[in-house]
Amino acid sequence: MISLIRKLLIAVAILAITTTNDVAGQDGTLATTEQVFDHYGVGREVRGATIFVTYQYKYTHDRPREQINLDYTYNEPDGNKITQVLLLVETDEQGGSSEAYLTGGGIDQSTISLRIIGKNTAQLRYMVIVFGLKSDK
Repeated sequence: MISLIRKLLIAVAILAITTTNDVAGQDGTLATTEQVFDHYGVGREVRGATIFVTYQYKYTHDRPREQINLDYTYNEPDGNKITQVLLLVETDEQGGSSEAYLTGGGIDQSTISLRIIGKNTAQLRYMVIVFGLKSDK
């Protein structure tokens, strides 16, 4: 059951994050700007795991920047353990790219911190999905 839910969430996330922008050219015709989409993951699918949180964030600047750094931290209460993290990242310029790093916590822990980096882009948008197991109390 969790695999089906996970696949549906990922499909929805991909549809939401991999859109293109239509912009008018000088002659009034529509052109499509290229979107660059990357996905990252840590951990693995575990039977009985549930989604602890989904989170989206978008940073926009008025012109492309050489590098944009964003941090994300999630703390799971009650000693619940994180089993998997999926991260979807989008940049908006041709030649734009992304990187992601685990900077704290991790799998089988109750906290996780990520650094999301966009290069040569004016926009950096990400969605993170954290899965885990509830602790036995």
